[in-house]
Amino acid sequence: SAWACSASATFFAYALTPNLSGGKPPVFENSRRAQRYASGDFFNRLDQKVMPDFLTVLDDPLQTRYMDRALMGSYRYDQEGIAAQKVVLVENGILKNFLMSRTPMKGFNRSNGHGRGLPWRALDARPGCLYVTGKATPFKELWEKFLDICRDEGLEEGYFITALGPPIQPPSSSGDMIIFSFSSGDSREKNTLAVYGAYRVNVSSG
Repeated sequence: SAWACSASATFFAYALTPNLSGGKPPVFENSRRAQRYASGDFFNRLDQKVMPDFLTVLDDPLQTRYMDRALMGSYRYDQEGIAAQKVVLVENGILKNFLMSRTPMKGFNRSNGHGRGLPWRALDARPGCLYVTGKATPFKELWEKFLDICRDEGLEEGYFITALGPPIQPPSSSGDMIIFSFSSGDSREKNTLAVYGAYRVNVSSG
């Protein structure tokens, strides 16, 4: 599929960005339900390690191009009339900030220009142009680490995934599409991704 993206970029978009959106979570009469809603997110992890220390994440909606490509997420003002701002979210693996709209939460009472919405969804804090930077590691070294992990797990084969995207057909046990689900942010919902590109690797021969 032309819109099935690089596996790493897609995984960051689905698993990371919902946890970087700030705002006051819904109030429930049942405290247990409220705890389940908040499980898996970053709301209580400010100034704590949430990623490997070689990764830094920032959002900068003011950027209009990256290399030779126009950025679709670029804007000057959000949908609440607040000027867009560059926000460092994770610095060397440590959570430093959240994307904020005009809806406050504890410790964050100001928007940083990320109040955005879609016609079919309520307005909340969303990324514009998200950048994930880190230490460059040669592919050969990453490949050896991949094989080492498989050996440590006692696996004869491992899967090297190159492209992920939303499934174009409902998950079915009889289908030939590899699908996996995971939680991010709201534990009531599961994100589902389909594997569009993958290699099955023999661990012994590589």
